[in-house]
Amino acid sequence: MRWRGVLLGSCVVSVGCFDPPLDPLDPSTTGGPTSGSTTDALPPVTTSGVTVPTSAEDSTEAPLDCLEDADCSGLDDACVVGTCEGGTCTARDRPDGTACDDQAWCTENDACMGGQCTGQARECETTDLCRVGACNERTDSCEQAPDPAQDGDPCDDGDPCTDDGTCGNGECQPGPDACALQTNECRLATCGERGCEFTNLNESLPCDQTNPCAQSTCQAGTCTLVGAINENGACDDGLWCTYFELCIAGVCTPGPQTPCPGDQGCGAWTCDDALDACVVAPANEGAGCDDGISCTGGTQCQMGECTGGVEPLTVFEEHFADNAQGWTLGPEWEIGPAQQTPCNQEQNCFEGVSAYPGGDPDLDHTLTDDNGLAGAVIGGIVGNNVHPHFYLESPPFDGNVAGALVLSFYRWLDSDYTPYMENRVEVFDGVAWQLLWASGPAPPIVDAPWSMSGSPAMGWSYQEFDVTAYKNAQMRVRFGYNVGQSGVYPAPGWSVDDVRVAATGCPDDP
Repeated sequence: MRWRGVLLGSCVVSVGCFDPPLDPLDPSTTGGPTSGSTTDALPPVTTSGVTVPTSAEDSTEAPLDCLEDADCSGLDDACVVGTCEGGTCTARDRPDGTACDDQAWCTENDACMGGQCTGQARECETTDLCRVGACNERTDSCEQAPDPAQDGDPCDDGDPCTDDGTCGNGECQPGPDACALQTNECRLATCGERGCEFTNLNESLPCDQTNPCAQSTCQAGTCTLVGAINENGACDDGLWCTYFELCIAGVCTPGPQTPCPGDQGCGAWTCDDALDACVVAPANEGAGCDDGISCTGGTQCQMGECTGGVEPLTVFEEHFADNAQGWTLGPEWEIGPAQQTPCNQEQNCFEGVSAYPGGDPDLDHTLTDDNGLAGAVIGGIVGNNVHPHFYLESPPFDGNVAGALVLSFYRWLDSDYTPYMENRVEVFDGVAWQLLWASGPAPPIVDAPWSMSGSPAMGWSYQEFDVTAYKNAQMRVRFGYNVGQSGVYPAPGWSVDDVRVAATGCPDDP
């Protein structure tokens, strides 16, 4: 039997195996004071978790919850244990990592963490590229669900006669008909049990007859080159992003890449054959940038381009989209779309175009869609009869402004030299025409690239002249050429674009 003691003054009274039992409330059994006594009350006696007061005054003291941990087992669960602390039952977390079961099928490796039973999500695998494994708690199973993230991705549609399909709504959508794609003028492809089956057609008959570079015939189901034709002649590979293609060994070989704008920190430009255009992936929107033009400031990235710069004072500008400003056109001068000079019997030919002394450009200088320029016989050859200077003359403009004035323009000039041909740039000072530049003796001027002259030609060439000394309210500029002597070599002559009279020149302005 367990013994429990109560301290009474200086004596210990044992409560336990008394017969008759000791009654702490009965003075006759305890030897305590009689009714009305002023003796101090006895401390309470605790038995079986119940506090028994030794006097009426002690009847308000709170009872104890527990004496040991076992008394607190009602608090126990998978991740919590009840403990007796100072007579009070307290719930304590079991150690993190203690194994448990959260009763969810869609979790595994359940363990206690901070007093809670948590598990890792059950992995549901799938072998279907268009679906994703998904756990169903209601059915306690893994299922296959459509995976929108895979839509558009390649997949195997299971058909031996189609190319790869694409995922869509959780299914592998059928791919293109592979047999149709492999059928041509030399063979027929039909679908069989194991895939496409082939039948040869048109054996030994001509094929690929639209190819300007080759003669070919059908041989054992394949269009086979018999002989190359038009070697080094012009051809078209059908791609917008290449030009000056040539027939080489029976193949139309691409020429240089169509130039696209350079990276100005606002995005990367690439040539897109599908769109027949240069396209840009914008970057750094709104950030400051350098447009590559020395005379502008305050430029910012906008939709992939560096724009918004402030340009210098400009009193006259012309890009030759049309002749709305009223230029005076002398003999042989024109304003219109750029046109490449074709090869003819009077000239050497290189890559199917005029070779020496060069040919007119197929693109203007301005980065716009109008492709307009001014030129002497655009896309052709100027006359070779002796004649005085033929001029392209601007309309008058007010140049009576403060500060310097600079005439700038881009030229594409292919010309014989003096005394056979002379080229001029002049400005009107309000009284008379003043010579700014004139061409001279040999060698000839060849701005056109791809020529056979050996000249380091670069195409469009920037020109700049100070006209501050000639400022007036009726300024004009003009460009001219003559044939001064018979025997002149056939030449395309002048092409002019982007004429500007401004406070400063901009050699890098597109």
